Amino acid sequence: MLDLKMTFRSVLTHRRVVDAAERARRRNLGYAAGYLRKVVRSSLRLARRKRLSELSKEERVGYEIQKRKAAEQGDPKPKRPFAHAEPGKPPRLQEKGSSLKQLILYAFDKREVVVGPAIKKNFSPTVPELLEYGGRAEHGQVEPRPFMAPGLDKTLPKFRDVWRDSVKG
Repeated sequence: MLDLKMTFRSVLTHRRVVDAAERARRRNLGYAAGYLRKVVRSSLRLARRKRLSELSKEERVGYEIQKRKAAEQGDPKPKRPFAHAEPGKPPRLQEKGSSLKQLILYAFDKREVVVGPAIKKNFSPTVPELLEYGGRAEHGQVEPRPFMAPGLDKTLPKFRDVWRDSVKG
């Protein structure tokens, strides 16, 4: 009889440890995914307008024509084009509530968590991938402007601290 009680007690202890580890895993994965999403979203900032000295010859001519027409019609001066992000840096957004920023989501499954841009009906599924890895688009070659990989690199050291001592007896 004594042997049976010891076995029963070890099964209960094992179940408690497994349950505690599972709760810690869910909590930590959720925290890590939310933190990664926050870091990636904050890396997507608004683009600034190009300075006059940065405009190409074609952009400068077009801007001067628009400015002249606006002055003749009494309209406000047109805005200069947006400056693009340098290749290798996260893309710059052209509007405040940009859909790319809102598409960065995370989903939690029983065994894993996925963080990245979700696909919407009105949003081409290749745009986030094209920005992250670069490639050929309708208007020409697009240099990579990664935003997910640098975000993960930035947050990995923090993830190690999250998992340390997460299961307590």
